[in-house]
Amino acid sequence: FLFCAMVGFFTRMFVSAYTCSRYMINDRLIGRVICICRTPIDYIKPSRYRLVNKDIVKLIKDQNKAYGTKCFGLGNLNKMKQINDGGKLISEMVKAD
Repeated sequence: FLFCAMVGFFTRMFVSAYTCSRYMINDRLIGRVICICRTPIDYIKPSRYRLVNKDIVKLIKDQNKAYGTKCFGLGNLNKMKQINDGGKLISEMVKAD
């Protein structure tokens, strides 16, 4: 676990997130799959859930500001029930910001 934490730390020094493919929603909207650079430890330890959610919201804000994207796919680990209630908490955090 220590090795994994070190790799994650050094990775986040250079890259905090990456984006994947775009997708069309009802022939009207374009969405984007977004991923944050986190280690498995971040998804296991409840004390790190807040940091994961904060990174997701920051990435959503950055993508919206840079490209106008309004629809996002979070991926399986980023919408776990334990971390953010299946993405519900992320929606609330974005609306509150």
